[in-house]
This record gives sequence, C-alpha cells and structure tokens, in this order.
Amino acid sequence: MSAELTTTKAALLDELKKSMSPSAAANVLRVIELEANEASEAAVVGTQIVEIFVATDGGTSSATEGTDAVKISPVGTIATHTVNFPDSPVDGQKFGVMSNGEDVTALAFDATDTSTKFRGAATEIVGGVGSTYIYSATDNDWARV
Repeated sequence: MSAELTTTKAALLDELKKSMSPSAAANVLRVIELEANEASEAAVVGTQIVEIFVATDGGTSSATEGTDAVKISPVGTIATHTVNFPDSPVDGQKFGVMSNGEDVTALAFDATDTSTKFRGAATEIVGGVGSTYIYSATDNDWARV
C-alpha cells in the first residue's frame, strides 16, 4: 500500500471517528475498501459488514475476509449458486447468508481450505430467509445456528 493511500486512509478514519464510534468508523472504511477492490457492493448493517452480490444462475459469490454476511441479489429465482465463505475464520466467528427475497433452489457452500466442513448447511433459500453459521476452529467447520 502506498504511503499516500495509507495517509488518506488514516485521515478518513480520523474524520469518521468524529461523528461515530471507532468500530462503526472502521466498518464504514472497510465497506469503502470492499467497494473499491471487489466486484461486489457492501453495506454496514448495524455493526456488521454485508457484501451484496448480483447472483447469476450457476455463479459463485465469494465473501471477503472480515465480512459478516453475504446477501445474494438475483433478479428472479435462480437454480444453483455457490457461496464461498470468508478466508481465515476465527473460532466463534459468525457468518450469514441471505437473499434479497428471491429464491435460490440449489445452494452450495465452499471454503478456500478444502478440508473445511459445513454442518447442517442450508440447501436452498426460499423467500429470502437466510441462515447463520458459526465457525469452530477445533472441528474446522461452519455449523448452522
């Protein structure tokens, strides 16, 4: 990262902290970074960072490390879609998957670490109702809550 970008980032964070809590300011800055570097949109919802993907049939939405949830936004029902969970999860980390109200009839989950398991994973999203998962470092798995 260039010194100029680092200075700008630090200055922006200082400005944001004047009008909100330090954690909220950090989340806003993270959203700005996500939108600048990724093919997705992002939003702060409460204290959580949600990445928003325009989903395609047979496509994949890959969460960025540090993201709390993925919102799949298909235009109409899609048959199949894969969600890649964030890299480098920490024990107890929660991660949510939801849609904009449209159905995903065959949902799959994946992780960069191919030994990661998914327990009780949803196989579809109906009416936008999503699910939340919690990571166990001991078991190297994401379990549906």
